Order: sequence, then structure tokens, then C-alpha cells
Amino acid sequence: MGRNVTNVTGHEPTVGERVTQRLDSLSRAERKLARVLLASYPIAGLESVARFAERAGVSPPTVTRFITKLGFRGYPEFQETIRHEVQARLSSPLARYRDEQPGRGTESVISEALHVIQADTIETARVASGLHCNIILFTDPWLSPASEFARQVIVTSVDPVGPFDSMVGAMAVVEAVVASVLNRLGPRAQARMRSLEGLRAGGVLAG
Repeated sequence: MGRNVTNVTGHEPTVGERVTQRLDSLSRAERKLARVLLASYPIAGLESVARFAERAGVSPPTVTRFITKLGFRGYPEFQETIRHEVQARLSSPLARYRDEQPGRGTESVISEALHVIQADTIETARVASGLHCNIILFTDPWLSPASEFARQVIVTSVDPVGPFDSMVGAMAVVEAVVASVLNRLGPRAQARMRSLEGLRAGGVLAG
């Protein structure tokens, strides 16, 4: 499945973003590695070459080629980059504030809440993909594992003014896309919304 990845974060892409951006250039075996990495990100990338290859059912030399295509000089550099991502993500708000580096590190309350429902989101994307739905995923720079099943992946910034991550940018992008889609679909969108309202009225869908 070809996919279109749009990065609107305004910063260097994460390893996960690099993988998604280069999916179309990967061989079949390398895509197996990409799926394994995205599905267990970032843990899979911190394992040994042998274990990573075993997870994907490919040979260690395939891992080396995969890493090279991502722009790394070798597996150690690849893992070091992931470790830096993890360290930045786990740093405390106080440390981020003290270091005056907003937009890097710990998760906000919103991010924590999203993690609680992360598994449901991934499963929903998997099922929808199996039904040949065209999935558009809006995700943060850490790249949700649901990206494995999405046709279009839009990466939005969580860079805030203060020490906490912000979803304002993501919501603005989502609202803009929804408004554009409704405008283009016109009467078809209205019919769709009437159908959904009927399902909610009948108790089929939660409000």
C-alpha cells in the first residue's frame, strides 16, 4: 500500500518518521522490518541486529541495508538516535523548563490520555484497513503504530510555548482538513452526517 506522509512538525524527523517517509523505496523484506519497528516503536529498534532480523523474518544483512536507506551509517548510530528520542520523551517538565527547551520531552496529560486509548486506536485502524478503508492518520512526531495501516500519515507538531506538549496544532490541522472535505463533498457529506445521526438516535453509535 503506497502512502503519503506529510510532516508539518518543523523539526528533524524521528526515526519512525524516516521509516514512514521511505516506505515506497523499501524492498519487500525491508518493509517487513519497517512494520515490525513501527508496531513496537521504539523498543524493536533497541534490540540487537539478530533479534530485530528474527522478529521480521529476514536476514541480518537486510537490517543493514534497511538502516542505510534510513540515512544512518550503521546500526549503532541508528540505536543512538532512538535512545536520544526516548531520553527526550521521558525528561520531566521541570527539566524541560529549566533547560528552556520547550517542545521536547515528557508527555502532557493529553498525551497520557491518548496512550490509554492507543491500543483501541491501533486495532480500529487494523480492522478498517482489512476492510479496504482509506485511513488518514493524524499523529504526533513520535508516530503512532497505527501508521502501519494508514494510507496517508500527517505528522503534526506538539511544540508548545511552555514545558508541556500541545495538541493545538494537531487539532487545527484536523479541523482544516475536515472543513475542506465537507466543502468538497457537499450534499454527499450532508447525507453521510444524516446517516450517522440516525445511527446515534437508534443507539447504534455512542454520542
